[in-house]
Amino acid sequence: MSGQHEEICRKLHHLEWVRHDVHCRALKDSGVYFGQPPILELLVKNDTCTQNELARALHVSPASVAVSLKRMQKSGLVKKAVDESDLRCNRVSITDLGREQIGRIHACLDEIDHTMLAGFSAEELSALGSYLDRLCANLSADIPKEKDLHETRNDTFCTGGKDRYGETD
Repeated sequence: MSGQHEEICRKLHHLEWVRHDVHCRALKDSGVYFGQPPILELLVKNDTCTQNELARALHVSPASVAVSLKRMQKSGLVKKAVDESDLRCNRVSITDLGREQIGRIHACLDEIDHTMLAGFSAEELSALGSYLDRLCANLSADIPKEKDLHETRNDTFCTGGKDRYGETD
């Protein structure tokens, strides 16, 4: 890899790290941990889910989801109830507080994205968008052909199209 390629990759990695750090600090102020928004998003989208359904959708272990759910239940973001059709199973749903928090988080992350892109002209944003699309296309060769990049990205992040969060606590 040439020095120029290495420098661009380093800058992309640095941008990813800085953005992640800013998101984590913003979430800290909300009382929601970094991996929790995808769970809240799934619950908003689906009303209720089992722990196993959440784990499958997020591509994490049920144990990882259990830790997050316990913390979220204690914080009042989610609640559990026995499934009426299968008494051995609990269903998880988002609370009003959880809905409020996800709304605040969206507003906060939108503000961060606005700040990140401040000072760019419409033409620069268009060019940047094209460059990012090309980068994604270059890396998407191993994605199964029956799925497009957008569908795969939503499957990976499970945020109902709001693909700005990570996967775990």
